[in-house]
Amino acid sequence: MLKQFKTAVLAAIAIVLSIAIGSCTNEDLDSPNQGTSSSDVTVAWIKDGKVVYPKSRADFEGASKALSFSSKEALNSHKAYLSTLGPTERLNFIEALGVRTIYTIAEEADEELEKIGSNSNSEIEFRQKYNSLVEKYTGRLVTNNQDETDLNLYVPEDNDMETYYVNDNLQYVVDGQVYKQYTSGQLSEADAAMSRSGNYIYTPEV
Repeated sequence: MLKQFKTAVLAAIAIVLSIAIGSCTNEDLDSPNQGTSSSDVTVAWIKDGKVVYPKSRADFEGASKALSFSSKEALNSHKAYLSTLGPTERLNFIEALGVRTIYTIAEEADEELEKIGSNSNSEIEFRQKYNSLVEKYTGRLVTNNQDETDLNLYVPEDNDMETYYVNDNLQYVVDGQVYKQYTSGQLSEADAAMSRSGNYIYTPEV
């Protein structure tokens, strides 16, 4: 009798474990992150416009990380995947791989702008430093050409997910080749609207 009871208990445990494992497997298959960390999307180091394989600390000097795709099909698949995510999730994906993004430099530009305003002793000095800042980020960040009172620098409008797969130098890699994806160069309507509402506008202290 005891033997039969033990057998029944073991059988019940086996059924429960089987259901649990099956449930986990189904969750994995349904997860929106499934396949995004495959060998089709990795990272590469770029230096002087070429993919490099650093072996020492000196090799890393002047090199930058970028997303690397095994093929154009993998890139298109990744863009399709990004389109299913919200902006924060898209940014989290690339930053989790240690890649500096165009959003990173937008934050740095904001900090530089604050310092310029704090350290300038006159409007003329501020404008000179501000113009140098704009020049520094030309081609990567954009100004608000709809409102000259808005001095912030913005991430350009995203046309095809490009701001979420390029690095801070607008580079990415496909099949070992380095590519540069130029942005729209246009201010997004969302940022323009925020500017019109009075948000985002930087006012120098001088």
